Amino acid sequence: MSLIEQLKRHEGWEAKPYIDTVGIPTFGYGFTYITLAEGEMILRNRIETYKQELIATFPWTKKLDSVRFNVLLNMTYNLGIARLSGFVNTLKAVEEGRWEDASRGMLASKWATQVKGRAVELAAQMLTGVE
Repeated sequence: MSLIEQLKRHEGWEAKPYIDTVGIPTFGYGFTYITLAEGEMILRNRIETYKQELIATFPWTKKLDSVRFNVLLNMTYNLGIARLSGFVNTLKAVEEGRWEDASRGMLASKWATQVKGRAVELAAQMLTGVE
């Protein structure tokens, strides 16, 4: 499964506005009312933007395998780089290759209680390195 497909599943596509789990009006893959083709174009563009932000903020992420890099990229998409940066201990564990600690840190966060299954899936991928 590709990151695009995973993000589509996690974010969900809605043609009309809906209220997300924390009460924020959300549209498409997290955008305003747009066509499916526009939503996919924006999704791809945002992934590339977040990828550059992730690498610029944490240069060591370039050395990660693609599965674990995509876990952090998925989290960046969901949280933004500033909120991801708050995962200090988890990020340190990832940098040091301590996958069990990183996975545990992800699941122990407030974020995990908000995104539920997404966090479980991503934590498993962080732990195993397998999609």
